Amino acid sequence: MAKKMAVRKQQKVKRKPVNFGWVRKLGPAVKWLLVSGCMVTLLLALSYLPASWQNVWPVEIIAFNNPAVQVQQSDIAALLKENNMNGMLAVDVLVLREKLLENPWVREVAVKKQWPNRLVIEIQEYDVVAKVNDKFMLENGVLVEGIESAIASMPVTINMGSKNLKQKDLMKHIISRISKIKNSIEESQLAVNDFSINANDSWSLSTSNGIEIKIGRKQHVDRVKRFSSIYAAIENKEQLQTIDLRYSNGVAVSYRPESTSGEKNG
Repeated sequence: MAKKMAVRKQQKVKRKPVNFGWVRKLGPAVKWLLVSGCMVTLLLALSYLPASWQNVWPVEIIAFNNPAVQVQQSDIAALLKENNMNGMLAVDVLVLREKLLENPWVREVAVKKQWPNRLVIEIQEYDVVAKVNDKFMLENGVLVEGIESAIASMPVTINMGSKNLKQKDLMKHIISRISKIKNSIEESQLAVNDFSINANDSWSLSTSNGIEIKIGRKQHVDRVKRFSSIYAAIENKEQLQTIDLRYSNGVAVSYRPESTSGEKNG
């Protein structure tokens, strides 16, 4: 006897569409609150996200492509810590670059990541043109503090009052004149040790062999050029103590006490 097999017809399940009609029934104020709440939640989530990156691939090596003099590895590490950039994912190279450019010594800087744990820094620093009192004058006229032992050769040392130090353009003009004076002195086979500018703006300098040269308040470059033209004629140079250029038509020369002192005008 043949068995009749019952065949169950497959019934299609009809899915009801999600009804968002309730949203349309809400008032404008409620809708605005819902959207605002979602936005606030999203922003809060994003604000906590960088904190979770801090210990992912920590920065372990800070390398300089070129030797920096005044910016040290410890300075970079301090900036990373201050700006919550302890991990490679959290380091924003553009932000770090801007922070480094705030250092008055830094002329230009480039920052690169080398995965998994290295930052490579390339820094160009401003050159030092003079030491002014206990600070350093950079080529852009800015006075800054720094590490003197890291400077290979100090161009010139200037001792002066504080009234002109904040006038950037004036300081650049002073440095320009001093550079010309220094070149004239070196033409006479002398080396400048330091310059002094007193409260009355009277200039003087000392040489490496102990001679004090008094220049005065005006015509600084012209007076030193005049000195250079007659220096060869001065006798007993090894006994010179001071040379006074504050004369309109010559110089006054004095010698150390152990030698006969005298004056030479002309």
